[in-house]
This record gives sequence, C-alpha cells and structure tokens, in this order.
Amino acid sequence: PAQATRHASHRSRQAPADPPKFGTDAPRLGAGGRLSLLGGVCMGLAVLTKQSNGALGVALVVALVVMRRDQLVAFVVGAGATAGLGLLLLILQSGSWPLYFLWQLPRVHQVLPELMSRFWDHILVRFAVPVMLAPFYLVMQARRGDRRRALFYALVAIALIGMAWASQATINGGSNVELPAYAAFSLLFALSLHEVLRLVGS
Repeated sequence: PAQATRHASHRSRQAPADPPKFGTDAPRLGAGGRLSLLGGVCMGLAVLTKQSNGALGVALVVALVVMRRDQLVAFVVGAGATAGLGLLLLILQSGSWPLYFLWQLPRVHQVLPELMSRFWDHILVRFAVPVMLAPFYLVMQARRGDRRRALFYALVAIALIGMAWASQATINGGSNVELPAYAAFSLLFALSLHEVLRLVGS
C-alpha cells in the first residue's frame, strides 16, 4: 500500500495542469459597472436630444469621482460612445446640419442678466411649497453624517435647476425648459416630506 501511495503521488506530480479556460481571468463588468454603462448610454442620448443636459452629465461624473470611482470609466465610455455614434449617424444621414443644431445654434442663445429673475417668478408662483421644503432632506442627510447621499442629490438638483434657469434666461426661453427644475424640486420635496413624516412618527 505504501508503494502504491508513492506511485500515485508521483503520477499526480507529473500530471499536467488543466488548461486555462478562455476568458476566466479577464476582468468582468459587475452589476454596478453595467448600470453605470447603461446610465452613460442614457446620458449620451439625453445630450443628443438637448445639449444643456450635459450639465447633468458633469454632475454625475463628479458624483462618480467622489463615490464610485471604479464605475466612472463605464459611465464615460457609455456616454461618449453613444453620443459619438449618434452624431456620426446623423452626419451620415443629413450632412453638416446636425453640427449646426447641436453646436452652432445653441451658442446663439445668450443668457441675459435681465431675464434671470423670470425663472424664479414662474417657479415660485406654481411650486412655492416644494421649493421651500426641498432643502430639508439634504440638511437631514448631512446632519446624520450621510454626506455622500447629500452630495449626490445636491449635485443632481443643482444641475437640473441650473440648466433650467439658464435656458429660461434666454430671449426664446419657453415654459418647457423649466421641466428639469420641476423634476428636481419634486424629487427633493418627496424625500423631504418622507423625512418630516418620519420625524413626526417618531
């Protein structure tokens, strides 16, 4: 038995290792990376739809740098590839017209200081309560020490409100450009109301 054991051990040492399976050691994109890639694709489509959405893209990049740096590349690649491919397809279809509408025409819309108050006049008349209560959620998260969550929502809200404010301060600014601001105030208002109800219930 001892000789058989030594013989088996000798054969096991001489046996070749299993060949590596293709792709097993390649880096894989986790669930968070896939979601960031998908978010980048949506961001690229949003920028192609309306260039001021780029402000939100910048806010999300800053948030990823601070909180999820490992997912930053996936987001940027998704956004850049989608916007670049979409622009290329539009140019192949329509020539230089997409460049005019996406770049040259938006530059003509100048933000006028005398129109800066128009945005808040519209918002406060229709949405005063959500506007006043919206910061409460950010304050509560900061007091609890959850500064990352407060930073994320603050960056997103500032980007949405800022792009709406700047768009409304142009000569041709219509009421539709205020929709991102309504979305930001609605989101923060709902979160703030939940905080208020939780405080009352406790």
